Order: sequence, then structure tokens, then C-alpha cells
Amino acid sequence: LMWLTACTEQLPIAKDGSYESRVRGVPIGKLDCYHDFVYANSGVGSLYDTVSGDFLVTLCEDLECNGECLYEMRDVKFAGVRGGQLYFSSRGSDGIVYARRDFMTVKTEVLLELSKMETTPQENCYLDREWLYYNRYLLREGGDPDNMNDYLLYICRIPVDGGESEIVYSARGNSELLWMVAEDKLYTVWENTIYRIDVETGETRALFNSEEAGYRSSMGHFQYLDGYLYFVAFPYGNTISLPNNTNCATCIALIRLNVESGAWDRVIDEPIITYCLTNDAIYFAPLGIHQVSDPKKYAATDQATRYLVASSTLYACDLDGSNPHPVWTDETGLYDYVGLGFTVVDNVLYGYINCFDQQKNSFGDRYGFAEIHFDTNEIIMATLID
Repeated sequence: LMWLTACTEQLPIAKDGSYESRVRGVPIGKLDCYHDFVYANSGVGSLYDTVSGDFLVTLCEDLECNGECLYEMRDVKFAGVRGGQLYFSSRGSDGIVYARRDFMTVKTEVLLELSKMETTPQENCYLDREWLYYNRYLLREGGDPDNMNDYLLYICRIPVDGGESEIVYSARGNSELLWMVAEDKLYTVWENTIYRIDVETGETRALFNSEEAGYRSSMGHFQYLDGYLYFVAFPYGNTISLPNNTNCATCIALIRLNVESGAWDRVIDEPIITYCLTNDAIYFAPLGIHQVSDPKKYAATDQATRYLVASSTLYACDLDGSNPHPVWTDETGLYDYVGLGFTVVDNVLYGYINCFDQQKNSFGDRYGFAEIHFDTNEIIMATLID
């Protein structure tokens, strides 16, 4: 095990908060919560303190580091929190590490390092009971270590406190990747089908085939909550051209799959652009193409118009899709939260948003991390980046 201490002194000490997400997996918006912190996957792993309002990008500020520590790796993916430890993967040019960070001591411990040849396209890791699961390529017997075709795909695990890694499943092909682990069950996708594999017995069961269900072959953003697997499927005809013919909107379907019975349903009937799964509700933005402009300085011309693809109203519903209702509407048209990631706790949305730049009359040049309070309609920009 390798400890990184010099590079963690700028991180905060966790407060005695009360919220902890029960949702497992990587959310579509790549944000989740633990006590007073929102942790965000936005290329670089970062923490937002909901009490102080500080936004902390966890890049190392140690001048002696020379860019070789975890915080200089640009692709961080969080697995979740267990026992006050935040588990995550972090990829660099030479491979990937699986590690954990203690919220109280702000110390980071590397549990495992994989070489570039051992790293798979699906780099997420998953917590379940006393184990951290991950995908890994291993060189076949007698293979050429420099030939990627000589590597085979396995699903492996390592104890959450560190130790020896072990193989738990040999994939049927190098595209049968692990996408979720829950209650000693692996969930993989192979030939457009979601499979459940029992870690102890090896029993394999097909649960859902996207094409038989009437969707395209692609699926993604797998999450698990209370016996259900939530994931994104893509309906046929889901790409819609925008009025300016320079871009398009991609609609998604949110599927809820009972992992015991195999019964499934489309949670939200209408086309949606993005969503957030929380402990007790789903927040979603339906398709709602509309244009925005700056009426103070510019006329509504092609040069002063941008088309947003999501409804300006954000909705919420129960976990089974019932009781849909609006929770917030952007009356100004100056904010675009779609695709940048958000989560919701206690009627407050935390997430990245694009802010309309009235000087340049465009989105995308100014963005930041914000709080949107549904009860008061107050928007607090925690950080704004030009």
C-alpha cells in the first residue's frame, strides 16, 4: 500500500452531516453526496462543502510533487463511500490506480495500481460488502506483453482495506465488462444483454435484452437502489435536429429493472434529456427545445440565439415514476444545467451549470458550480470560471 500525505493537506475535514446516498454506481451527472460534501466527477475529482460554500479541486499544490501524485491524474471516477472512506479510480498516462481517501484524516491510500495494458475501457470500480470490484486485462499464458490481443478480460476484486487481488469471473469476451455490483451479484453487458452473475455460485442469468425490448443496443449509466437496477437506454428515433440545423438533441429512456423477477418498465414516459437518481426521488429534465437571447443588448437574431434542448422546468417523481411534478423553473433563461451534472439534497440542486455571458452573448465561456434552492429560487454560484 502507498500513502500520499504531502498532497492532501489542503482538503477539508468532514463535518457531522446526516445525508448519505444509498444509490450505488456512477450517476449520469457524476455527482453524489456524503454528509456535508458533494463529490463531483468532472475530469478532475473535486469536493464541494455545502456548509462553507468552498469548492475544492483536489489538484496537488505541493511544489515538490512534480505532477506525479493522484491529483494530477485527469480522469477520476468515484465508487462511493464506506466507513468514512471515499473510494475512487484515477487514470494517468501510465495506467490507473484504485484508491481511497479518508474524510477525517484527509489521507489518501492507493490500494492497487494497473499498467496501461491492464486498464480496460470501463475504469469504474464498485463497492460491495468488504470488496472493491473492477475490470482488468491479464496477459494469457505465453502471450506477448506488448500485444493487446494477447490479453483477456477478467472481473477482479480487492479487499476494501487493501490486500491481495483475486479473479472472480472470466469474461466471455473482451467486451463483457462489469457495470455494477450489488449484494454479491455482478452485472455485466454482453451482446446487448444485461447478465446477473452470482459471485459465490457462478450462476449466470440473463435479465434484459435492449433490442428485444425495442431499444438500440447501447445502454449505460447503471445504478442500483433497493433491489432495482436503473440505467439508460436509447429509443429509436431519439435524435432530434434543432431549428438551426447545426446541432441535435439526444433523448434517453430511463429503465427500472427488478433484479429478482426481471420485470422492467420505462420509469418516465416522455423523452428526457438528463436525470438524477436520489434515495427517494428521481429528478429529470424533459425534452423542451427553446431559444434564449439577451433582450437588453441584442435582437433575437441568429447571432443572438442559442437553442437549449431541455425544458426550462425541472421535474421530480417517485422512484417508480409516479407523482411527477415540477420543482424548479428557470425564469431567466440564463442557465443551462443539462449535461453538466447535478444532484439534489433537501430541495437544493448542486451541480455544474453554464451561465449565459451577456458580454459575449453566448453560453460555454462562463461556467461554474452552483446551488439552486427550489424553495426560494435562489441561485448561488459557488465558483465561476471564465
